Amino acid sequence: RCLSNVVDSSWLPNIFALVMQMGNYLNHGTNKGQQRGFTLDTLPLLTRVEGFHDKSYSLIRFLMDTLESDRKVKDGAMKDLELCESSAKLDFDESVRRLNEIEKKV
Repeated sequence: RCLSNVVDSSWLPNIFALVMQMGNYLNHGTNKGQQRGFTLDTLPLLTRVEGFHDKSYSLIRFLMDTLESDRKVKDGAMKDLELCESSAKLDFDESVRRLNEIEKKV
């Protein structure tokens, strides 16, 4: 159900669009500007981009502040992701190993 909530979410695309807009703004004028998408493994970069005057203010903090001002989007996305917490705790390699064991028995 977690996966279907994420795929069918009407709120998460708004957040992803905001992340992409921030990236395109920061990369304006370079060959990385005006991208049409990004990979999820780039999201940790948001924690490494610091504010000019306040080094403790990161891009992820800006994203969170922006979402706080639009509670409807934030709350909707959080609701869509609430089933994913338990899924995130699954050990993928262990699940594959168990699945292989079950397949051998069948």
